[in-house]
Amino acid sequence: MKNWWCVWENRIAPELCEEIKRMGADIPDAEGLVGNRKEANNTGDKKNNSRRSKIKFFNYSNAKHKVLFDIVFDHAIAANRSTFGFEIQKVIDVQYTKYLASEEGFYNWHEDITWCNDNMFQRKLSFSVQLSDSDAYEGGDLIFDLPPELCPAKELVRKQGTIIIFPSFVRHMVTPVTEGERHAMVSWIEGLNFR
Repeated sequence: MKNWWCVWENRIAPELCEEIKRMGADIPDAEGLVGNRKEANNTGDKKNNSRRSKIKFFNYSNAKHKVLFDIVFDHAIAANRSTFGFEIQKVIDVQYTKYLASEEGFYNWHEDITWCNDNMFQRKLSFSVQLSDSDAYEGGDLIFDLPPELCPAKELVRKQGTIIIFPSFVRHMVTPVTEGERHAMVSWIEGLNFR
């Protein structure tokens, strides 16, 4: 692993960011939960002290949505080759997330990986693309639990269309949105369990 993150500034054009938001508008909102819904007998928990967000999942079998999975996987392959060197296999979900100031939306410190599970696969890389213009909201910063010199600049990650990929075991959070709305598309790339 050469770095803790890989970033592409303004990678997704504003027009595509807006199109992704329109695609997401066609899917009903669900409450963001805490927990891995793919594990047996785990439907996730609503924990208001951990997370407040609206989420929806894009469907790979929908031709319009499939392009989003391709964007995620193409960037994950490039990031993995240049930066991480993990054994990865597939994109497991593409999620549209909204953090609303009206609900004090946030996501507290967490990792995207579940270390103790019965599955043969784990999330290895986490993907996030900023869909909102940075002036459309206040707060809502994606920050990492790393020494400051190892973190990407907050201003960079806030830019509309910027993609960041990082190891799923890196603790991170989205600070509370205090004004407006923050929209993001997030995903996870899975591979055989770390050994």
